[in-house]
Amino acid sequence: MLATSLLMWVGLSTGASAQTLKMATISPDGLAWMKELRAAMKTVGQETEGRVKFKLYPGGVQGDDFTVLRKMRIGQLQGGALAAGAMIRFYTDLQIYNLPLQFQTFEEVDVVRSQMDQGIIDGIGQGGMYVFPLVETGFAYLLTKQPVSNPADLASLKVWVPEGDPLGWTPDLLQREDAGGKATSRTRLTTIMFYSYMLMTRLVDGVRAGLGMCGSLLLQQYVVDAYVKAEGQRLKWIRQNQKTLRAETLQGLMDHVGLDKVSREDG
Repeated sequence: MLATSLLMWVGLSTGASAQTLKMATISPDGLAWMKELRAAMKTVGQETEGRVKFKLYPGGVQGDDFTVLRKMRIGQLQGGALAAGAMIRFYTDLQIYNLPLQFQTFEEVDVVRSQMDQGIIDGIGQGGMYVFPLVETGFAYLLTKQPVSNPADLASLKVWVPEGDPLGWTPDLLQREDAGGKATSRTRLTTIMFYSYMLMTRLVDGVRAGLGMCGSLLLQQYVVDAYVKAEGQRLKWIRQNQKTLRAETLQGLMDHVGLDKVSREDG
């Protein structure tokens, strides 16, 4: 599993006046890539003769990744170095680098990134965000206080994940174009659409893929959780749309009353 971060910018003014661009990240100052970022900012300032300056807020002083995104959208910030998990809502295929057990060496990572980075950057760009590089921060490792040798050992543990990390369906997952490239009227994925896709066994370049290959107790727990979530969303919709549902029933009743009245008058 590869850990990645993204350097993001919202749309910027192209006027000739000097600009100070504010950028935030939860990453602490002093990391190797942070030093390179500061060096790049300094170079941009020199090349533009001071017309473009940067102000960097490291260490989470502007909030977590989701807060930084919100501040970017309202104009308080112009950029951010964000974890990939925060951007999945804009482009779900960004999760490709987070698939476990896909990479064994950094050489494999370099080959895959050379073919896929630009497609991911273009996909996020369709959501209105501009991505410069995808910053590789190394492999992600599963750490536990107790030995784990099989899925049953893991199923009994309480696992921590970052807040808001969409390991499953979330209400803001966007609907992309269908396989034929045709736009769809629906803008967001339903729980049924998401989990149907995740549970489907399919061929990907000749290799069978799907959660069915993961098997055993963790798969059973995943399916149960998916069912509960889907049913919960269905009941929530019914509860929040009582007026619409009752209006439809009432309309049928009024049609019946009207038809009965016409029948009596004709009789």
